[in-house]
Amino acid sequence: LTTDQSRELHYFAARCTTCTCHPALGAIDVRTQPCPSFAKSVSSDNHGNCECPPEQPLCIEGDWADPSEGESSGRPGPYCKTTFGWESSSEFRYNCPSCYCLEVEGEGSRQRQIDAEDIIPFETSEFVRNYVLVDIRLVNFLNTITEWTEVEDDLLENQQSNLAFTTAAAMSLTHLDFPSSALFQELVLEESGEYAEPDVETCYTMRLRFTFGTMWTTRDTTRRLQSSGASEQVIVIDDGMRLLSISEL
Repeated sequence: LTTDQSRELHYFAARCTTCTCHPALGAIDVRTQPCPSFAKSVSSDNHGNCECPPEQPLCIEGDWADPSEGESSGRPGPYCKTTFGWESSSEFRYNCPSCYCLEVEGEGSRQRQIDAEDIIPFETSEFVRNYVLVDIRLVNFLNTITEWTEVEDDLLENQQSNLAFTTAAAMSLTHLDFPSSALFQELVLEESGEYAEPDVETCYTMRLRFTFGTMWTTRDTTRRLQSSGASEQVIVIDDGMRLLSISEL
């Protein structure tokens, strides 16, 4: 497994303790082949796969069979198939007739730099600013809630709620196999609505904007909670570690 938990034939996570390498069994024809002009190199790798160039890093093969798939993925077509039979976002078979490479903002050589407005300073450290929109739907069980503002206040102002969101942000990065930390900055209500029908329980919806910071750390140990003393800033970090600086990323 790689650091993003995907299965690969040639790559493995740096911290994998059970991964081993073996010679090929002859099932794959190990010969280079000519790549099309838009590929990164003129020749394929030893398995007949070509790679998209950094300025056009996304590999697309043909069109969607079902147009609805394109709407949900945001891509004009499916990922390319490699000679191994699985999909890849950057590699394709040397003889693929419908594969092509696309520019993608934030990927390859178009990767966006971290600017000053992307930084959240915290004491002597810095975090990279992120945000997510969270949609919540609540069913008013037996219609026992009469004041939804109390629910909103409890969700937005409660420190345990802030901690839950921050912990989720920190834990969402653990699959990358790098120790990390997260900083709570803001949780605001952007939209809300109440839906009532006769003889059924009321449904209440909320759209929240959660703004938080993330940063890699030097090592991973037992997680604990630290606070700056301000209720709006709660940080989940690793005990005994050091936060990396922006220049070290």
